[in-house]
Amino acid sequence: MRRIPLYIVEDPSPEDSEYDTMTLVMCPRNLIECELFLKIMRKETDAAFKDFAENAESCLAISKKCLKLKDTHVMKQTLLNLNEIICRGPSESTSFVDAILARSVVYLQNCEHAIACNDLLYYESLPVALKTTEGTIVSEIYLCVCLYILRKYQTARDKLAYVKKLIDKASISENSEMASTLSVLKLYEEKINQSSRNVELCKHTARKVFEPNLGYKFGRKIPYASKACKYVPKSADNSAAVLASSDIPKGAIVLVEDPLFFQFSAPFLNCSLCETHQELLYTCDHCRYKTYCSKECSDSDAEKHKLECQGYRIGLIPMLEATILFRLFLKSAEYVFPAIMDFTMDGGVINNPRDAWHFILEHAEEEDEEYHIVGEFLATRPDFKRLSKEQYRDVVSTAFRLAVFIYTETDLVDKYFYLLRLQKIDMINVMAAVLLRLGAHVLLSSQHHEMWYPKRGEFLNGARVEFAATFPLPVPSERIMANAFSYYKINPLTDFVECYNNVKKTPENSGNGRDAHATQGESPLVHFENKLYSMCLKNRDVDCVEDILDADILPMQLIDKILEDFSTPKRCQLLKNLAKYFHLFVHQYFSKYTVNNRIYQMKSSLCATLKTFKHCCKTENVKVMYIAT
Repeated sequence: MRRIPLYIVEDPSPEDSEYDTMTLVMCPRNLIECELFLKIMRKETDAAFKDFAENAESCLAISKKCLKLKDTHVMKQTLLNLNEIICRGPSESTSFVDAILARSVVYLQNCEHAIACNDLLYYESLPVALKTTEGTIVSEIYLCVCLYILRKYQTARDKLAYVKKLIDKASISENSEMASTLSVLKLYEEKINQSSRNVELCKHTARKVFEPNLGYKFGRKIPYASKACKYVPKSADNSAAVLASSDIPKGAIVLVEDPLFFQFSAPFLNCSLCETHQELLYTCDHCRYKTYCSKECSDSDAEKHKLECQGYRIGLIPMLEATILFRLFLKSAEYVFPAIMDFTMDGGVINNPRDAWHFILEHAEEEDEEYHIVGEFLATRPDFKRLSKEQYRDVVSTAFRLAVFIYTETDLVDKYFYLLRLQKIDMINVMAAVLLRLGAHVLLSSQHHEMWYPKRGEFLNGARVEFAATFPLPVPSERIMANAFSYYKINPLTDFVECYNNVKKTPENSGNGRDAHATQGESPLVHFENKLYSMCLKNRDVDCVEDILDADILPMQLIDKILEDFSTPKRCQLLKNLAKYFHLFVHQYFSKYTVNNRIYQMKSSLCATLKTFKHCCKTENVKVMYIAT
C-alpha cells in the first residue's frame, strides 16, 4: 500500500517542520483516496474471511481422510491445510477446534509429543460449547499420554483420574468408534499409575543470561552498564555519552538492554510477545494475523493488541510494516494525555492545530523526573537528511495513512485527544506530524537482525504404523538427557539455531532455493508485496500460492513510474486486488517461502540506549549487542 504514491502538488522538504510537511500532504484527493482504500481493504478482508469460513469445513473433512494415508507428501499438505484453518479460519467454529485436535494427532503420530501437548492444552482452553463430548474425551486421553511421555507424571495421574470420570459419565463402551483411543489409554494407564516421581521439564527454557563485566544498575538512561564505564549526562554543550574509565577486556559486555519494541518482517513464524520461533503458532481470534505461541501469551498481549487489532485484520499495519510505529504512537498518546488534561483543567483551550503541535513538543522538551523514550523522540527533531529520498517518501506516506486509519477506524482520538477542539482534518494533520517524527526516529534508531531457521516440517517421514505403537516409552538415555537439559537450563533447539546461523551467516549463491534472487537484507514481507504488485500491474490472476512464489518482480523504478500515472479508479482497483490476494495467500506463502531451503526472518528492534551506540561508534573494535527478553 505504501508504494501507491500520495498526490502532492509541491514536494515536501526534509528541512520543513513535520506539521508543515503534513499540511502539504493533506488535500481532499489524498484524504478521500485513503478513506476509500480503508473501505476497500475492509470489504476485501470480510470477503476473504467469509471464503475461509465457507471452505474450512470441507477442507477439514478432506484433511481427516488424508490422515489415514501413508504418503509423506500428502501428510505435509494436510498439515499445511490444518494450519491454514487454525490460523486463518473463523475461531468461533467447530472446524477450528476440530482442526486443532486433528493437528495434534498428526504430531502425535510423528512422536512430536511436546508440540502435540501444546495443541492439546490450547484445545482444552477453548469454549466447551464448540467441542463435542467425544472430542473432549479424545483430547484428554491424548493429553494424559503426552504428559506422561514428557515425564510430567503427577500431572498425568491427575489427568488420568479426570479422564476416567469423563468416560464413566459419557457411558462409552469399548466397542464404540473410540475403541482405538481407549486402547491407547488402557496401554498407558498402568504405567501412569505406577510412575513414582514427577520430573517436570521447564515450561519455558531459560535463555542465556549475559551480564556485563562488573555490571550494575547505572542510571535512568543506562539500564545496565559496566563499572568500567562512566556515564556523562547531557548538557547544553555536549550530548550524553558513556566513556571507559579503565581498561576493558576484549569481548567484555559493557551494556545490556532489552528492546522496548520489536517487529518481525515475516509473519506466522514467531510469537508476537515472547519472540519464540516454533513449529506451531496461534493467531488472534479477530484479526487472524498476530501470532502467539500459547494462550497465555495471547491473553497477556490482549489489552495492547485490541487497539491495533483492526489494523492487522484489514492488513494495513502489516503492509506498512508499522508495528513499532503504531505502538510507539500509543505510548506517545498516553504520554501527552495527562499534560492536555492538566492544561484543560486550568482553563486552557487548544482549538488550533499548530498550537496543538507546539504544545506536544513543548511538553516533551520539559525535563521529566523519569526518562521516557517517547519524550526524547518528540522533543528531538530527527535528522531527515540521513534518510534517502525513497525512505522519506515512505515515512511521509505511512504517517498520513496511519493517521487517517487511527482517526476513522479506532477510538484513540476519543480516548486520548478528545480535549483538543480540532476538526477532523486538523486532528489528522497533528497525528500525522507526530507519526512522521516518530517514524523517522524508528527508521534511524532501530536495529535490524537477520535470522535463519532450518526448514520446517521435516519430521514427517512417512513411517505409518498403528497409532498405539507411535508412543514409544523414553529410554533411559533420553531420560538422562532431558533431565540434564532441564537442570542446566539448556535449550537444545535454540542452541542449534544459533549454531546454524553462525555456520551459515549468508545464503548460498547456488541458486537451489525457491527465491535465490531474493536480496539479503530485504524484508520478506516487502518481497511478498513486491511480487503481488508486479502480478497485479501485469493484470495476472492468482489462482494458487505457487503463482506468487514463482512470480518475477518488476523493477521498483518501473513500478513507481506506472503508479504515478494511475487515476483514482485504477488505484482503487489495484488495491482491491492487492488486499484480496494478500489475505488469501499470505499464510500459505510464508508456510512455503524459503531462501535456499531455509526460512528467512528479519527482526527490527528499538532500544532506549543502544540506538545511540549504533550511530556513535565508528571504530570496528566496538560491537553493539542486542539482547532479547
